[in-house]
Amino acid sequence: MKKVLVIEGSPRRNGNSRRLAEAFCRGAREAGHAVETVALAGLTIGDCRGCDACRQGSDRCVLQDDMAPIARAMLEADVIALATPAYFYTWSALMKAVVDRTYAIEHQLVNTDFYLLATGAAADESYFGHLVEAFSLYVRCLRAGGNRVAGRVLAPRAKKADAIEDEALAAAYRQGLSV
Repeated sequence: MKKVLVIEGSPRRNGNSRRLAEAFCRGAREAGHAVETVALAGLTIGDCRGCDACRQGSDRCVLQDDMAPIARAMLEADVIALATPAYFYTWSALMKAVVDRTYAIEHQLVNTDFYLLATGAAADESYFGHLVEAFSLYVRCLRAGGNRVAGRVLAPRAKKADAIEDEALAAAYRQGLSV
């Protein structure tokens, strides 16, 4: 049994990103894994200050906010899925804050499988090119090693609530099953 962490980065609590994340979670649970979800909407996660205090022997960020329990959950997870709407070709601001703040723990994240679950209003998957690249670079820059991009689901044509297509939900479910 693996520990699966799904981080939902949409400011909309019940939007398309959540639906995609829920399908992934259902698949992972049915495959016998322990699944935890964290919705970033409503949490307080400050911007990384680049102060490097986390590199000065403390292994902790000096900011005391809602990122601390997320960082602990990330370190305990075997699998991390980032579910985000694509805004201006990349992460939501909420997800970007989490990505930046993992700087404090990047050297401790080891042998983790990462999944990208992304929604967007664009007509096709080409819109997600920058996000897919940013995601791949993020996983690659985690220095401890053994981390890998394990899968992704891109859901275009999802502008309005509940506009996500059944095909994308089925793909997310299958990715969850494959964990």
